[in-house]
Amino acid sequence: MAFSFTPTQPQSQEGQAPTSPQAGFGGATPLAPVGQGTAVSYPDSPWLILHDRDKDPSIGAYVQLILALVAVLSVILSASIYGYSVYLTSSIASKKAELAEKESSFKTYPLEDMRKLSLQISTLDALLKNYVSAQSPLKFLEKVVENGVVFDKFTFTKDKGGNYTAQFTAITDNYRNLIQQLEALHLTE
Repeated sequence: MAFSFTPTQPQSQEGQAPTSPQAGFGGATPLAPVGQGTAVSYPDSPWLILHDRDKDPSIGAYVQLILALVAVLSVILSASIYGYSVYLTSSIASKKAELAEKESSFKTYPLEDMRKLSLQISTLDALLKNYVSAQSPLKFLEKVVENGVVFDKFTFTKDKGGNYTAQFTAITDNYRNLIQQLEALHLTE
């Protein structure tokens, strides 16, 4: 059975002959010539652009195709961002666990004892800064003592101005050695 279809002719159900309001019993419907009075249909669906490449698609079909691509790309991008966030969350959790494990392996130090020791050291440092050793003037005397002079008594004091005074008692058997010693010390009588 031969079958033909024209856009103006309604489809018939299976087993029935196509009918038309213009056709009589057993008569055929006259066909309209192509290009006369029939409008060219533009596909508005983006899928028709891919299927019917011979026809010129409309701007709406291009817009729909672009929107479909944007939707697919946004779904793919959202899935990849979600996967990356899951990866980062698991990485942070593993780093926290590793950090907690290393922190538990650290020794605990007696912090209060360390603070007491630090306070003691700083107090001792302040005391030693104000202390002047008697060794300093003795080292000076060691370089300038003349033969025949013996130092007997030694006093070392600090006045209110922060100056230090050293007093020596020298014993000698003649004045010549005493004068030489005074010259060596750059002192007056």
